[in-house]
Amino acid sequence: MKDLLLGERAGFVNFYERNSDGTLKSGKRIHDANGEIKVHSNSSVVVVDWNEDGKLDLLVGSGIGTDGIRLYLNSGSTTNYRFTTFSKLELNGNAIAYNRCYIQVEDLDRDGKKDLITCEGMANSKMYFMKNVGTNAAPIFTSQDTLKLSNGTIIDPESDPRFCFTDWNEDGLFDMIWSERPSVNPHIMIYLGQNPTPIKSNKVHREISSSLITVKDNRLSITININGVGEKHLNIFSSKGLLLYNRHIHQVTSIHVDISNFASGVYFIQLYGSSLRNSIHKIILNR
Repeated sequence: MKDLLLGERAGFVNFYERNSDGTLKSGKRIHDANGEIKVHSNSSVVVVDWNEDGKLDLLVGSGIGTDGIRLYLNSGSTTNYRFTTFSKLELNGNAIAYNRCYIQVEDLDRDGKKDLITCEGMANSKMYFMKNVGTNAAPIFTSQDTLKLSNGTIIDPESDPRFCFTDWNEDGLFDMIWSERPSVNPHIMIYLGQNPTPIKSNKVHREISSSLITVKDNRLSITININGVGEKHLNIFSSKGLLLYNRHIHQVTSIHVDISNFASGVYFIQLYGSSLRNSIHKIILNR
């Protein structure tokens, strides 16, 4: 069961450990080398393995732009977290500075690398997508785009947007659940993803049948037809679009993937190549 990490109005970062029955223990504040971690106000917290070393790190947004987005790398272990100091995330060499900054980290363009999605939570605020042009272990951001609807309309919250990304309707696309703090009539909105992605296209030919995919003893076995020349690829995506497995296929007809680290949920298997039509199959793991 997952523990809970929360920001707050006063700018601290609070940790709530979960008991075995699902309830939460009393909260305690997260510390760095100088004491309790604290930004100016309205702390926004994301837990992510930022440098891909197998340990969870912290990103902390703030109510004031001069605080930037702080990155606290875990210098402890996977179970004994330790945060000593922080650096600030940068956009094209300058610290990212938005007031009432809310942050999410997702591979939104599904290229296998984590991206940054953030916003400025003041009047006339905008929501920004920052593409990672570095690596998954060392993200680099050089430009930003405003999030838009499919008709080109900029998503323009009135104040203090809060959002997350998930596959709400399980069609293999990212959807966004979104709220704001308007002066009247607050709502929770769902924006359904529509843009083409690596695991959804208008021409899907199911060349992998369910009879050729088996799961046994934490091993996913896939039997495929690789007739034809040219490059071929096998990808496995999570329901959120995160690329979990990638392999170039040569002269093999069966592939075995260790899925012992895959949690219960929906996954998509994609087979494509220069001599193959795009083939997709959805599987559900129930641990």
